[in-house]
Amino acid sequence: MLNKILPSIKKNNINNFGVSWGTHIFVSCLIIAISLTAAIFLGRMADKKERSEFSQLAQTMVYAIDPEKNLVDKLKADIKDLNRPEYIETKKRMTELCNATENIRFIYLMKQVNGKILFSSDTQPTGTFSSSDLTIPGEEYNDAPPELRNTFLVGNMSIAGPYTDRWGTFVSAFVPIKNQKDGQIIAVLGVDITADQWIKTINFGYIYSFFIGIIFVIGYLGIVHYRNKANKPNEEDFTIHYNKKLFH
Repeated sequence: MLNKILPSIKKNNINNFGVSWGTHIFVSCLIIAISLTAAIFLGRMADKKERSEFSQLAQTMVYAIDPEKNLVDKLKADIKDLNRPEYIETKKRMTELCNATENIRFIYLMKQVNGKILFSSDTQPTGTFSSSDLTIPGEEYNDAPPELRNTFLVGNMSIAGPYTDRWGTFVSAFVPIKNQKDGQIIAVLGVDITADQWIKTINFGYIYSFFIGIIFVIGYLGIVHYRNKANKPNEEDFTIHYNKKLFH
């Protein structure tokens, strides 16, 4: 008789919270879903924050390189620039900035001539022309990202990437440099960050949020399991309960 009653009593005591394990699984899935949503949101916020800070840094560099814009304006984006004092001074300032700024891979100047985007100056050594990263003044940027072309077209700063060209995969800021007299674009400053560093920063927001959600799920299920185990009536409790029902 007792063996028939025990299972029915145990079955009715589903768990400490009075709900089935299916409900707990649903709650766990809900927590994970919320965590994924939060991860996507925080990842996008991190990306937005990085782009904003990168934009400010790139705009500051324009003034550090050529505050009066009298150097950049005199560059012609042709091979003769190599011997121009303006080229030498501009390259020196860009190289110092690049070396002093963490995570910056390249800084370079570009001009648009007859619809073509041409490199004007960069931060690579020009002594022996042996660097595969070196661009020669007047060299065309054939695989320029659309954001760069748009900067030349409308005169607004832009952030491109991650994108890939022949130098690697980058996130780049493109800052228009305008003539102070008529506002015409005389050049665009490009600043590159390697995509690996950028992606690591953004992914941290995703991974952190999802990891917190998993911790909550584990903690929640752990509490449920512990409370159920701690409050689970043993066979002696069922016997006493049965005797009370039988003799009273």
